[in-house]
Amino acid sequence: MDRSRRRSSWSALATRVLPAAISLALVVVVTACAASTERVGAPSPTTTGAPTSASSPPTTTSSSTSSPAGPSSPTTTTVPDRSPLVATAVSAGEYFSCALVAGGAARCWGFNVNGQLGNNSHDTTNAPVDVVGLAGATAINASVSRACALLAGGAVQCWGDAFRGEPGSAPPTGNAGLVEGVSGATTITSGKYSACALVAGGRAKCWGEDVISPPAPGVNPDAARDVAGIVGATGISAGQYHTCVLLTGGTVQCWGDNTIGQLGNGTTTRSETPVPVVGLSGVTAIAAGGFHTCAIVGDRTVRCWGWNDNGQLGDGTTTSATVPVAVDGLTDVVGISAGPFRTCAVLASGRARCWGENYRGELGDGTNKDSARPRDVLNLAGVASISAGDFHTCALLTDGGVKCWGRNVLGGLGTGDNTDSNFPVDVIAHA
Repeated sequence: MDRSRRRSSWSALATRVLPAAISLALVVVVTACAASTERVGAPSPTTTGAPTSASSPPTTTSSSTSSPAGPSSPTTTTVPDRSPLVATAVSAGEYFSCALVAGGAARCWGFNVNGQLGNNSHDTTNAPVDVVGLAGATAINASVSRACALLAGGAVQCWGDAFRGEPGSAPPTGNAGLVEGVSGATTITSGKYSACALVAGGRAKCWGEDVISPPAPGVNPDAARDVAGIVGATGISAGQYHTCVLLTGGTVQCWGDNTIGQLGNGTTTRSETPVPVVGLSGVTAIAAGGFHTCAIVGDRTVRCWGWNDNGQLGDGTTTSATVPVAVDGLTDVVGISAGPFRTCAVLASGRARCWGENYRGELGDGTNKDSARPRDVLNLAGVASISAGDFHTCALLTDGGVKCWGRNVLGGLGTGDNTDSNFPVDVIAHA
């Protein structure tokens, strides 16, 4: 899709999106202007009190890069270990990525102005660095400017730019960064300004700036708290400003912003309580993106709903949908991940396919052209899982290798350089 179409899409959306608060406009005007060169027309949520402009990276690839917000964030220049990274999990965030390695330790790479790499530094690096003090992690989640790890005992530890309810930590040494009110967690997920975990009984606990449930009397209002009405959940996924859960019976419920129909209930009305996604059953996995959501159903096909300006619903159109639509020509799907403006799937064959925005090669098909239908990711086999970040995508292979593709100006591909790639490239072992 060309950039002019994305500009024209804004006028159609503006009539049903609340304007950003005037007090925040003065703060974000500089980063908003920078962001317009990357994405134009992203809808604003129908919430108040949260910034609506995402930071964008500078276009330079020099060793000292100007950060999207705040002071400059120089790229490290040490000679890296270029042997392939071996990992057990990978997560792509906004211009940075993290992976779990042996012993439940973690390594992260890319943008680091908020300490999201967890290495006791704010220096951006284009090769993996150790997250200091982290051990025994079983899952990892990279989001906008922070990362969280699920620990073996079910606690959640986060570092980088702290959400409300997080003590903040860079690095997560000792008890630093532990989220209050979360224990026995089995799954973690993060949106733009809030995060959630599944705990015993399939209950959902969330924390941050956009949590819908009020705190219980006498409980710290910043601590994680239960989402009312959610029990028996087996999966959870947070999008930009909305969250969805997969329930035991194979149904899905969502809550939060619904500007473009990302809750899937046939409306565009924000909901402070979970609402069922209509016409959906037998679901086995879910993935919430920026303003859209996708689900794998029982026959291993995929349904998506919400915003579709870049073809991220995969139905061959760029028409948004408030109810689920079938992804065109996609079968035998075993894994799914949704980024802000695209979606990727893992097939039973170990191949991967992506669709939606491809401005910086995020689809991995060797082009920079958006696609409203799934495209094969080139030169990629043996995929165990996939993670769609903001402008880049990463895949964990069955042999433990990690490959990434897309935008790399801030080192999010972990290749030891800052060159964009529209096909998968190996993440190296260490900076």
